[in-house]
Amino acid sequence: MNKLIPQVFINDILARTDIVELISESLPLKKTGQNYSACCPFHQEKTPSFHVQKEKQFYYCFGCGVSGNVVSFLMNYQEMSFPAAIEYLAKQHGLDIPKEKPHTSKIMQEKLMRLYAIAQKATIFYEKQYAEKQNIVAKQYLENRGISSDMMKTFKIGYAPNAWNLLYDALLPQGYTKEQLKDSGLFAQGENKQNLYDRFRHRIIFPIRNMQGQVTSFGGRILDHQNPKYLNSSETLIFQKSQTLYGLYEAKQKNKTLNMLMIVEGYMDVIALYQHGITQVVATLGTAITVEHIQKIFKYAHHVIFCYDADTAGKNAAWKALQHSLPALKDGYRVQFLFLPEGEDPDSFIFKKGIDAFKTYMNKKSLALDEYLFQNIIESVDINTLEGKAEFLQLSKNYIQKIPTGAYQTLITQEMTKYTGLSMGMIQNLLDSSSKMHPVKETEDQQYQNTHLKHQSAISQPIYTYNIPKIKASLVHRIIKILLYYPHLIADINAHVIQKLQQDTRQNTQLLITLIQFMQTTTCHNVSMIQGSWYNTPLGQLLIEAQLLELPNLNKKDDLNHIINQLIEKIYQDKLASSPTRDKLHLLRELATMRPTP
Repeated sequence: MNKLIPQVFINDILARTDIVELISESLPLKKTGQNYSACCPFHQEKTPSFHVQKEKQFYYCFGCGVSGNVVSFLMNYQEMSFPAAIEYLAKQHGLDIPKEKPHTSKIMQEKLMRLYAIAQKATIFYEKQYAEKQNIVAKQYLENRGISSDMMKTFKIGYAPNAWNLLYDALLPQGYTKEQLKDSGLFAQGENKQNLYDRFRHRIIFPIRNMQGQVTSFGGRILDHQNPKYLNSSETLIFQKSQTLYGLYEAKQKNKTLNMLMIVEGYMDVIALYQHGITQVVATLGTAITVEHIQKIFKYAHHVIFCYDADTAGKNAAWKALQHSLPALKDGYRVQFLFLPEGEDPDSFIFKKGIDAFKTYMNKKSLALDEYLFQNIIESVDINTLEGKAEFLQLSKNYIQKIPTGAYQTLITQEMTKYTGLSMGMIQNLLDSSSKMHPVKETEDQQYQNTHLKHQSAISQPIYTYNIPKIKASLVHRIIKILLYYPHLIADINAHVIQKLQQDTRQNTQLLITLIQFMQTTTCHNVSMIQGSWYNTPLGQLLIEAQLLELPNLNKKDDLNHIINQLIEKIYQDKLASSPTRDKLHLLRELATMRPTP
């Protein structure tokens, strides 16, 4: 039996890939306002009508109507199959594709939706617990730390009471099994392996959200002297610590474009900086920074400041961040390092000295990447001796060769002349001869990418003529179009409406119900992510058809309600025409309740 690519993996690939970077490898994109534009590669034109939306990770041509995400672009432009497109993107991120049997795909989707639902209910539970009058210790702690009520709401901060089963007892009656709750990462197992107990107890709770605003996990800060001081949810299908940045969702909500991104160590550091106006800030959940973190950081910002404590752990974390950053340093990227005075972190520094003092310190003390790199190397050699200079040159070479070839690599190589006394030409010759004597063996991923890029450059860009299918704009298409572009309106569709829609057994109406239920059980409302979730299915085709429709002069909510009522009335009229006489009176009454009174 053929195996499928798991939907969770496809969603992960879509979340990791920047559509602007991908398409710009094939087309010369020009920034136009918040979007990017070019002449459409799918039909002949002289004036650019092909637009790429970085915010929604989506492209659309106003000339021919073609639209889609990173996967559909590779399929249409590079003529790849769906599996080949996913494989290409996976290789770009250094990932192996897992496979699953077809019947497990639906099971996995249900499992993911359940995990998000449990996390959302836990968030509400913790927020309510914080609001309880008896939980005075939690309120006093945050008040003493100067955290405002606005920050409480922005970051959905809550409290886990000092009890063993409070959350478990709240969730179990809501239809979840013990095994499903165990999979959520919110509970630990007793020694007898039979009982579950709350993982977070007597802790301030920090919900962690993905880029779609869905809560995926939690961090907790203890309110007494127990250890550990900070605790995270255990890893689950929707939470991988090595790929998660706390505060990234909030930073993007506040800033359309991230001109700079500061990386700190803790939840409270993020919140303190955010509260005082430095809203472009994230944390790595107290763990060492990973390659996956770096890839995500540079996807959103090209100027990065790593801010760490001046202790040994902080310096080790900064050095690891430098090493992981080097392969990603394209021309135009800027990386700095900031070490706070001993015993201080951003939260404590701001609390004692204020935000203006922090900004002044940041402007004066931040080190450029080359400064920090060479400072560290010089500390390990005697730069005043010939042997020391030779060792400096050798050590520096190992790091500089990791930087992509370009202006930045040339400039940082030139900096080595200050420390060695050698000319730029001599240093370059030494580096070139060294690399020829000891060539770096390509990894399989590098071989794949290099081979693909050579092949790609050898082929002139083709001109496609794209035939738009003639679609009759049905009521279902119109409803889907509105929901995709105004997803907040999904909250206006209640169970009573869905019940009426379920009277229609036609495929498109049933697919509409599936979409509504999907959007109501997840906050994943990004058009690209929704498309990816239902790609190569009847609903996926319906989504594409809906996006090709032009619906001018929308009144959003008014139009949605009106069109839904039209669809329900049509459903009942069809039933009326085919029903026996004894049922007609009941159906007529139903129709009368839906029509507005004159």
